[in-house]
Amino acid sequence: MTDSSKWIYVAAPLFSEAQRTFLECLVSFVSNKIDLDPVKDFFLPHRDAGDLGIVKGQTTIFESDIIQLDVARIVIAVLDGPDVDGGTAAEIGYAFSKRKPIFGLLTDFRAYAFEKGQVWRLNNMIWGMCDQGKRIFGKKEELSMAVKSYLEEQQWINH
Repeated sequence: MTDSSKWIYVAAPLFSEAQRTFLECLVSFVSNKIDLDPVKDFFLPHRDAGDLGIVKGQTTIFESDIIQLDVARIVIAVLDGPDVDGGTAAEIGYAFSKRKPIFGLLTDFRAYAFEKGQVWRLNNMIWGMCDQGKRIFGKKEELSMAVKSYLEEQQWINH
């Protein structure tokens, strides 16, 4: 991988301070569990491409996001909310079209029930792009272990 490429692209709403803080904590947690660097190995659009209107313009941020989606090995997508964020859904669709595995994190208990692998209140296309629900997790611990297992299976990391 080149210096500018990141292993994992994190797709999620990032418009509030609370959302950005959650994403940074999530990346810190996952990177610690799988022994990757939270800055060098994870692409967080708000951190690595810049906040819209503050650092760079729309075109620059869009192009940076597409480049990073192209070079990422996997995508972690936060699926919380009454519906999946529009930008997150677009990133998931783009990554899926490039045959990138998508690992979803759905912590909003109003939106899921993992009884018999069934996820409620989640768009069927999003469900399908997360390996027909097999890569949707309700806890960051489960997500971390699944990502680690996948990276090890691909022999991208050795632990």
